[in-house]
Amino acid sequence: MPTSWQDIKRTLDERGFTDPMTLRFPEAADAVFEETAKLALYTRNPHIRFETVRQLVSDPAITEAVAQLCGSGFVLWRSAFFNKVPGAREIGWHHDKHFSDGDDLVKLEMDLPHYSVFISVTQTGSDNGMLEFVAGSHVDDLDMNRDPRPYHQRPPNEHNLPGLSPAVEARVIATPLPQYTFMVFHSAILHRSLQNTSGDRRLGLALRLSPGDLTFPEAQATAKDILPYPCATVPA
Repeated sequence: MPTSWQDIKRTLDERGFTDPMTLRFPEAADAVFEETAKLALYTRNPHIRFETVRQLVSDPAITEAVAQLCGSGFVLWRSAFFNKVPGAREIGWHHDKHFSDGDDLVKLEMDLPHYSVFISVTQTGSDNGMLEFVAGSHVDDLDMNRDPRPYHQRPPNEHNLPGLSPAVEARVIATPLPQYTFMVFHSAILHRSLQNTSGDRRLGLALRLSPGDLTFPEAQATAKDILPYPCATVPA
């Protein structure tokens, strides 16, 4: 395991994602789990609807990691619950960098840094929706001619890639996360979550962070969706 923020930052920028880190206040995750029991499999922007979510995403361990690894001046423009009940399907290969700046083509380069945070409210293991990443794919096109159009300019059925070549498959790293942990990754990295074949519900909370001075396509985030990060309250 890395022993300093400098080491973790090096891993993030070279591999594209961090190892799991532990929440400071796990009881906030428990409160979110209870509140989400009856929500749909995918719930968009719960950071606007739920005070418990705003408390969880502002856990000091997460905010410190974001400050040390990503910098300052970020906003939270999207959050999503991935509530994988038993039997929930795989979510195929995709990336979270839905735009670079406004309607510009998406760039894999890190000169316009977009980051994602995944919080494992419950354990995320090999049988209930584990995440897998293609190491280095946040800066490497992989000779796959990845579609550079921003998400809102593509048909939804073109969001996920149909499959990977054997050479790319060799770069896949499985990333189980214990309960009450989180990870940070570059939003351009290719990743997927596997099917839930267990008998238990798996709850993950994903955050999308981008510099606040970018132009946010209205099709992806309206003004009311965007909060300064960390966010403890929603403006009236």
